Amino acid sequence: MPIRTLPSRAIADASIQAVDIASNSISKAKIDADTRLGLQNDSIILDGTDGAGANKGDFLVLDGTDNSSTNADDRILFDETFVDKLGLFNINTLGSGGEALKVNTAGNAFEFGSAGGLVKISSTTANDVSAVEFTELSTETTYSHFKIICDNVTASSDNTAIFYAQFGTGGASPTYYTSSNYQSVGVSSYAGVASMGQHQAYNVAQMNLGYSTSSGYCFPGSTFEYLSGTINLFRFADANHQPSIIFQFHAPVSGNVEQSMAGCGSVVQSASFGNATAFKLYLSSGNINGIFTLYGVVK
Repeated sequence: MPIRTLPSRAIADASIQAVDIASNSISKAKIDADTRLGLQNDSIILDGTDGAGANKGDFLVLDGTDNSSTNADDRILFDETFVDKLGLFNINTLGSGGEALKVNTAGNAFEFGSAGGLVKISSTTANDVSAVEFTELSTETTYSHFKIICDNVTASSDNTAIFYAQFGTGGASPTYYTSSNYQSVGVSSYAGVASMGQHQAYNVAQMNLGYSTSSGYCFPGSTFEYLSGTINLFRFADANHQPSIIFQFHAPVSGNVEQSMAGCGSVVQSASFGNATAFKLYLSSGNINGIFTLYGVVK
């Protein structure tokens, strides 16, 4: 017996119930536009699948913290034009401090991770202190190296001190390496007196960051004198390499004289040092002032 097509209106309204229709048997194309747009008036509610059964059935509402008090307690509704193709709302946890939301390696989802570039770790304002310390440093995981920005750095007294640095090991209260196994070299140039000086030190108890009493211009301490510049720290908590630094400074000193300094320093390769996790800046005599900001360069 042939199957006949049912004429229009042969099936009474409301005579087919949801249980009579197989799952996934009606496509979106078979639903008229007015019905689809009707979704925009539906509310979003919690379904309790996260294990928080007490929240099941609750509505998502606006809390008014954006200062739009007229929207406070309004429900969040579906908008048919919104499709979460990026999967933003599949992220149900926060990242760690300092992390950012970024695209994963596969390029198909979001994840939390290192933001890249420079990450500010700490900033210290030194006011007549004996030393400035940076502790718990490591280049084995997150960071490739560290950068210290030195700004408006002065000595407690003028032309009496040399800028020194040491490496340390340990945690928040490190032990600093004071054996005579440091080496450093630097070059200083002076605009205004048309001269250039250099210094080098080997098998000494600290690194010299560019100042020498023989130059006639030591660490600035008088009015209008200051030091600004950068120190880059490499291979901290790296068992395969000795720690090292590269520095560059500028300082107007002694009236109209401009001083520029650059150099490097490390522990000699023959020294049994271990993993450096700390760095200290201090003067050969007197106290130090200034702003010291530590950044990590993300791998």
